[in-house]
Amino acid sequence: MLRGALGAACVGAAGAARGQGDDSDAERTERIFDVIREYDAQGEHRTGGYGDDKCAGWLVRELAGCGLSAKLERFDFTLFSPRRADVVVGVTRRHGVPAFDGGTTGPQGVSGRLGMLGTNVEIALARIAPSPRGAALEAFEAARASGKYRAILVVPERGSSHGDLALINAEHFSEPSATPVVQLAGSHVSAFEEAAAAGATCRVIVEADRMAASSVNVTARLRGTQPELAPLVVMTPRSGWFTCAAERGGGLAAFLEIARAFSEAPPRRDVLFVASSGHELGHLGLRAYLAWHKATAASAHAWLHLGANFAANGGDVIVQASSSEFAELARAALAKHGHAPDLMVPPGTKPAGEAREISSRPFVSILGTNSRFHSPDDRWPYAVDLEKTVAISSALVEIAAELAS
Repeated sequence: MLRGALGAACVGAAGAARGQGDDSDAERTERIFDVIREYDAQGEHRTGGYGDDKCAGWLVRELAGCGLSAKLERFDFTLFSPRRADVVVGVTRRHGVPAFDGGTTGPQGVSGRLGMLGTNVEIALARIAPSPRGAALEAFEAARASGKYRAILVVPERGSSHGDLALINAEHFSEPSATPVVQLAGSHVSAFEEAAAAGATCRVIVEADRMAASSVNVTARLRGTQPELAPLVVMTPRSGWFTCAAERGGGLAAFLEIARAFSEAPPRRDVLFVASSGHELGHLGLRAYLAWHKATAASAHAWLHLGANFAANGGDVIVQASSSEFAELARAALAKHGHAPDLMVPPGTKPAGEAREISSRPFVSILGTNSRFHSPDDRWPYAVDLEKTVAISSALVEIAAELAS
């Protein structure tokens, strides 16, 4: 049973929003409530950490409850373990988080004049959103690749209105840059921009250890009634910088709803499920899966990507697809359940998230926006819109059923 007034209110709101009150509606709401709450309670889901391990075991049990026997496919990587990421201006020292695909300085650090990115200084300051797109991010990537700066400081694009961290993904984790990068909280923006305007002297210290580590992808196969047909692959990431309740919780909830629906009514095609780790580290887990399952990757009928943030409170809903036909399938299903997409990405556009790893293949991808993206504030329940998550999960079950038919 749902526990407490919050659970009862969530179920009531979801039913009222659709004008429905049947048992299946209430049961799906309760399941999704429990999935996201449990995922949040596991703590931070950074690849190779305690929450990452706990999530893997939990997903195996959840899939077993859906009638599927899951496997853990382990992949190795080099863990980046920060020891210090300090920035000193005058007598003030601020602590931050280093970029996991950046360089280190040693205990002495590096020093120089501080100025905004693009100016002729030794240490640059940049405002960047955690989104994988945008001119500011492109300028940052070009600057650190050039080796022009001794170090780069990154603050959230929304400045002081974002009081805490908003980390950027380590897209180049496998081939890190030599330039040290320190990511700082939004509450420090004004002080650092004033120091940059004054050309103040700044010292940056980044120390970290690199060690052998591993994580796992959680995979399962559901047999269809005509297994000779090319399979559908349902994929969702399960790792991230912090707790990431809205970022990843919606995808995991829909992942399990699709598994449950197919176990009760098998489709024509086999369905392969993969919940990958390594998302924030350049999609390490999905890349490992694609390397190990080359035949599947080449022959799959379609891929359904359950992407980030569609569960977020106040966020937009975005559809990416490889074809107009698949885009319309997704649009119609979402509209039927009361959440028509806010943005339809034109087919042929390079997709965001893990969808870019399978962009040369037939795919449908659902994701969204999140004001708490890559932040410690992305927590259950306040970051999550449960009613929207239930509705979109219902649409995704229908999309999956069509793709697997």
